[in-house]
Amino acid sequence: MYKSFSYPLTPENAKRILQHALIFIIPSEPPPGTVPTAEGDIPPSMIKYSRGCLRKLQAFNVILDQSDAISILQDVMKTGTPVGRLYALSALQVLNHSEFLRQGAELANSDAEVITDDGGCVVGRAQEGDVVREIARNHYGDMFRKSRQRADDYFGKHGANTG
Repeated sequence: MYKSFSYPLTPENAKRILQHALIFIIPSEPPPGTVPTAEGDIPPSMIKYSRGCLRKLQAFNVILDQSDAISILQDVMKTGTPVGRLYALSALQVLNHSEFLRQGAELANSDAEVITDDGGCVVGRAQEGDVVREIARNHYGDMFRKSRQRADDYFGKHGANTG
């Protein structure tokens, strides 16, 4: 989705971004010798992310900051693309573990194809159910949450452009 968004990102636009997401970020381990800027933060080496990837991280975190975040995420689970559902599931992993387990069980056998990006140049395809298991195993929700400041700082500095 290529569109201009205001800064700060509104909850409505954040929801829209996740509902229509087409590429899911797969966090990876930093290369040897790379030091993250904050404990557990996505390392600078991975911020080869496109503006679109950073925008999804920003949207993820804007939703988590809302008092009605679980309701918003449940709606994204119902109305979002397969990739949008993966972002919503990752957020539920942070906010409500029992809802994460319930929704994850529903998606675990999905063979819907999703496009993934490891934050660099590698773009792949995977089945939604396989990514659900990766989210659970590697705690992607926590990794995305820890990227909140970096994504927000990027758009605060560079303004509300495409992404």
